[in-house]
Amino acid sequence: MLCHSSADVKAECDVSCTSANAVDIAERAFAPDDEIIFVPDQYLAKYTASQVERKFVFWKGYCPTHARILPEHIAVQRQLHPQAEVLVHPECTPAVTALADKVLSTGG
Repeated sequence: MLCHSSADVKAECDVSCTSANAVDIAERAFAPDDEIIFVPDQYLAKYTASQVERKFVFWKGYCPTHARILPEHIAVQRQLHPQAEVLVHPECTPAVTALADKVLSTGG
């Protein structure tokens, strides 16, 4: 299962997804006992794995933009804007998604 990959990598994969449909694809495209090798984003894979009961192998790649968002950034913004909801992308680290009010793909 993959997203944001070259055509050469996609040609080797069984399934391709986006951050918007990764959870749905993981639930519906694989048998419950299938092992899912998820490339290229380990954080999207970890978020997806947290939402479904499947066995995952996490590729060590990640989006450098989303990885720059840190838990302390969330804490500062919550302090500055206590009434605001925190919305984060599922390609953020698990430490960041755990602090969010909602985890949404770009379409969300």
